[in-house]
Amino acid sequence: MYAPVPTEDLQALKKALYKAFRTHEAGVLSKYQRSSRDNRRKATFASRANAVLFDAVLSNLPPCLELSSHTLVQAPTEERQHLRQDFNKSVRRSLIQEIFANSTHHEALQRMGIAPAHITQIAAQGQIPKEFYDATLDHIIPLIVGGANDPANLTLIPNYLNTFRAVFFHAQKEAAAKAGLDKVLTFIPRKINGRVPMVPLIPRGFRPGFRNHPEASSMQVNQLFAAKIL
Repeated sequence: MYAPVPTEDLQALKKALYKAFRTHEAGVLSKYQRSSRDNRRKATFASRANAVLFDAVLSNLPPCLELSSHTLVQAPTEERQHLRQDFNKSVRRSLIQEIFANSTHHEALQRMGIAPAHITQIAAQGQIPKEFYDATLDHIIPLIVGGANDPANLTLIPNYLNTFRAVFFHAQKEAAAKAGLDKVLTFIPRKINGRVPMVPLIPRGFRPGFRNHPEASSMQVNQLFAAKIL
């Protein structure tokens, strides 16, 4: 289910991202040659950021995560929309209830910081109180590259990490396509006995979301990776 990541794929993606940066930078320098240095710097930031982000993730991937390679072939839009609708309408809530009602997951849930009283509450309601926990159920293999709503393709992870996973994935797509590559990378919770756990153990657990702090997600990513990622 989870493809290994050959070294040549890593090198090809890295080369494509830096080539995209250099190509974009050359165009920007030409466009802004009479503008201030600050304007040129701002205009190249997004392209450079993708290349630097890729390097930073690969160099600082924490032990609780591993890389996974996926073929860059988009699933049909109608199919993806249908799967997403089903997931939002019923699959997410139903599986959350199953996870929290299953006593085999209770130790992992508590190690991730879920209080026993909330485990019982969430098992009944199928909704995770966001004011207490920064947790989400989402796809291991994204729907856009053929992932399914199957329980084996779903995992409960911190929401900030899931959001950053999407940023990392989409940062590669355009550069990979332009370079003629058919692979993109994502990172997933580290497998145990060949499978990603339904409740993987991530350092610091499901810490409360700090909605009023604009840098909260960046701070949490940087702490997990023990590096300046964002």
